[in-house]
Amino acid sequence: MKLYKTVCPNCRKELDIPAKREKIQCNKCGEIFKPENSTKDLTPSQIMEKEGNNFTQLFEIEREEKQGKEFGRYRIVEEIGSGGMGKVYKAYDSELERMVALKLMLSGENAKKAGVQRFLREARATARLQHPNIVMVLDIGQQEGQYFFAMELIEGVSLKELLQSTSMSVRRKIAIFKKIAQAVDYAHKQGVIHRDLKPANVMMDKDQNPKVMDFGLAKVRKASQKLSQSGIIIGTLQYMSPEQAEGKTREIDERSDIYSLGAILYEMLTGMPPFSGETPSNIIYQVLNKDPLTPSKIKNRIPKELDSICLKALEKGKEKRYQSISVLVKDLSFFEQGKGVKARSIRWNRIMRQHKASFFLLMMLLALFLAFYIGQSTRQKVTLTSAKAEIPEEDGKIPLEDSPSKEEKPLENDNKTEVEIKVPSEKNPLVAKNENEAEVKKEKPVENNNKVEIEKTGKDLKLKGYRYLGRNIYSAGGVTKRVDEYIHNKTGMAFVLVPGGSFMMGSNDGRSGERPVHRVNVREFLISKYEVTQGQWQKIMGNNPSSFKGANKPVEGVSWDDAKKFCSKSRLRLPSGAEWEYACRAGTTSKYYWGGSIDKNYAHYSEGNWGSAKNTIDVGNKRPNAFGLYDMNGNVWEWCEDKYKDNYKGAPTNGSAWINNGALVRVNRGGGWGTNSVSRLRSAFRNGDSPVLRNVSLGFRVCAGLSEK
Repeated sequence: MKLYKTVCPNCRKELDIPAKREKIQCNKCGEIFKPENSTKDLTPSQIMEKEGNNFTQLFEIEREEKQGKEFGRYRIVEEIGSGGMGKVYKAYDSELERMVALKLMLSGENAKKAGVQRFLREARATARLQHPNIVMVLDIGQQEGQYFFAMELIEGVSLKELLQSTSMSVRRKIAIFKKIAQAVDYAHKQGVIHRDLKPANVMMDKDQNPKVMDFGLAKVRKASQKLSQSGIIIGTLQYMSPEQAEGKTREIDERSDIYSLGAILYEMLTGMPPFSGETPSNIIYQVLNKDPLTPSKIKNRIPKELDSICLKALEKGKEKRYQSISVLVKDLSFFEQGKGVKARSIRWNRIMRQHKASFFLLMMLLALFLAFYIGQSTRQKVTLTSAKAEIPEEDGKIPLEDSPSKEEKPLENDNKTEVEIKVPSEKNPLVAKNENEAEVKKEKPVENNNKVEIEKTGKDLKLKGYRYLGRNIYSAGGVTKRVDEYIHNKTGMAFVLVPGGSFMMGSNDGRSGERPVHRVNVREFLISKYEVTQGQWQKIMGNNPSSFKGANKPVEGVSWDDAKKFCSKSRLRLPSGAEWEYACRAGTTSKYYWGGSIDKNYAHYSEGNWGSAKNTIDVGNKRPNAFGLYDMNGNVWEWCEDKYKDNYKGAPTNGSAWINNGALVRVNRGGGWGTNSVSRLRSAFRNGDSPVLRNVSLGFRVCAGLSEK
């Protein structure tokens, strides 16, 4: 049903009218008037102004209205959301003459007294808040025995959806987050604690201004707390504070919301919540006992100051978090201004907590050493004092030291290392940053096409031609791994050292090309953390064949032959199909490395229709697997060394590439941005194409084997 909006020429009230009505009577002043005929040709977004008393504005209300039921003064248009307490509808308010979000309480069990109290608590908690970044309540009441409240309608998407679909700068994210935090701070000052803050409960309007909503679990100071029983978990697991996860409802206060804000900031920066798991109990265990990964270890371009701010908000103990949101916002402002943040010491506190036992042992050893040293010094002093009495005086002087009879040579240390400290370049933003970055021997890289010489000295593993970054921890699909990471000196690419092992390659769920399932043993190898980017290709090859330009986007439009030329120049190689699948699975046996069902947080692909994703995205924007590898599924298909045969009969079991099988086409794996069949994103799926084929979905990543020196 199309409605038009006009303005009464007498009292200036805006009125909604059917499109073909000849005369209109104002329901405020009673004035009867006729809309200007010339307005019928206006487009919906145009406004026509005329001189005189017959001034009229007429434009189409841009909406589609279903013939829904009348609910008091509201005409329901469509359902736009639902929850445990009620459903939310888009509705037209005939009194306010505007579209609203109408929340109706569900009937049945939830309509009991306690349910009604909770429903009304949400309405009243929201209604007492008048802030530009909090959804406004317009009406509360009961109609036909059913409770309801009406809110302003936000035509937009949730923050969760925005983060998944839009690339934003860190500073833009901080600006949005500060508005969210200031809105919650205002709520706190009005005595309202949200208790369920998360990206899905923040709407973004058409101007990308955030609006905090859904106060259904809110706690109102000085109100009855009988509705919240001790032992009941309140909130959403990935974003709730430890005190909420333990069901300690009486301990929930403003600092619980600060923890949830920290979790939102964490996801805005990294693309993932602080904790995730296959089961609720697994998530709760992590919330209570584990520290989240430092954000910059997930995305290395995140400034260290934001690491500190985020982790301080996520402290387990309330007393260690920011004690007010205003202090949190002030720290973010200091970051924006380039000043030091107050949360800077948080990193040392975490290290102390994580390595408490090691620190205690170190202190004990230091104390023993000092005791031994002091004892030795005391004994030497006593001996020297005793000796003075026996040494004859010469010219009234006592020689306290004997001159050496001959010049002694300093002791040589065959293991002495010349240290070179390298700082990641801005030109290589994907170089991971680690404050515990290892020191490396300064030497000219010696590499070959397939093997990297390694030298084991104690617990250290030196790789010629690579710079050691450190050891990081990753989790996905219920598997957690510790992996060593390196930078390839020649290309600046980040690599992960994948440990050797065995796995079952293939699947019985897919087509014949994945069968028979067979055990493969794989030796340790290096594989690039990200797909080869356009910037890295440009550096080595001097050109950029990609259609979707961007230095940090994966290079595409490259054939298998093209990828081999890059490998030859950079002294690297393509992974074998076995190495690729082993690295992709990262210890999992599920369809995807994150679990048994598709999850767009891990893969960039087209949902439903081919190409709906439009193009590639910057590498590293999705969540990594347990080996710390990004985009193993989606973004671009990745070439492998192997030739493609439509089954695994006769395939090698030692992890090497399958070359001598009589086939002509080459393997590519992982799916791409245009993939609309989720089965093609499975870890076991493989495809075959001509080695000279180039298209906008084909890219690659590289690897290198290891050899003992």
